[in-house]
Amino acid sequence: EALMLSQVDQDVSDAQRYAKKDFWGRLRHRVSNGAGEIGVSIGQNGHLYCKGEHVTIDQLRDIFFDAPQNMPVTAVIRKHPNAPLKVSNAVTEVAMEAGLRIEFDSEIPPLVPAMPAL
Repeated sequence: EALMLSQVDQDVSDAQRYAKKDFWGRLRHRVSNGAGEIGVSIGQNGHLYCKGEHVTIDQLRDIFFDAPQNMPVTAVIRKHPNAPLKVSNAVTEVAMEAGLRIEFDSEIPPLVPAMPAL
């Protein structure tokens, strides 16, 4: 259920960002099949979701470094207002290390379910 919720949240965010783009931005998005943006959501407890899945900072690093090198890629970071600053900083640093552009999206606060302790 948590993964379904995070996927719906990502879909809503993606649709909202797509709707804000102008004609050329939508065209670039369609041609690249959305590869120009990598969405990351940070929850109030510091949990990370990317592409609708719960990820660790190391998994996020792999995702960022696997981004296409033939085009500019933007890490779109959505964080809960109470998200831990150290997690937000870590995500930003990893995106910078990978050479990605960074954009903070505060239009819609993320719905990031807390994962139960194992």
